[in-house]
Amino acid sequence: MKRVIFLCFLFPSALTQAQKSKLECVNSPDQFTLFVPQIKSKSQPVLISEKEKFLEGTVYLLVDKSKEVQYDYLIRGIQIYVINTSQNEIFFGDEGVIELYCQAKNEKGKWVDIENRKAAWNCYGKSLALPSNAYYQAVAPCYQGTTSTVMRYKFITGDDEYYSNEFIGEINPGQLTK
Repeated sequence: MKRVIFLCFLFPSALTQAQKSKLECVNSPDQFTLFVPQIKSKSQPVLISEKEKFLEGTVYLLVDKSKEVQYDYLIRGIQIYVINTSQNEIFFGDEGVIELYCQAKNEKGKWVDIENRKAAWNCYGKSLALPSNAYYQAVAPCYQGTTSTVMRYKFITGDDEYYSNEFIGEINPGQLTK
């Protein structure tokens, strides 16, 4: 006899206000392994309106720590915008995904990736592009720990690397070692 097993996933919109108030940042002793893509596969780029004040003629990341967002069930997130105000459409690798890498400065002032990835995120086989004068909204996990340091996010397209604004964050020293 065959058995059918149903798995139930709780999506962020199903959380109550009480659950949302319990969101916490990741407090990992080692590098955290991401399990949720920062930009969902079905996300659509948002066209930039005249009211929005983004830098003109460039591609960049903008971290907005003032927004309360959720990375995953009971994990607080950080809102990140991947912005393209250049004249060109941006294509994100053969995998068709944008991978944001959280980095922190170590005690020597060198930038270190503090997250791991198990596999490529693209399970859907579609390519991902960001047209001119548009942006994607991404959510990455926020971190807490015993050490205060300067942090940023980066992403890579082809031969180009793009970085976010720097901000002060907290991590644990073990996150700086691989």
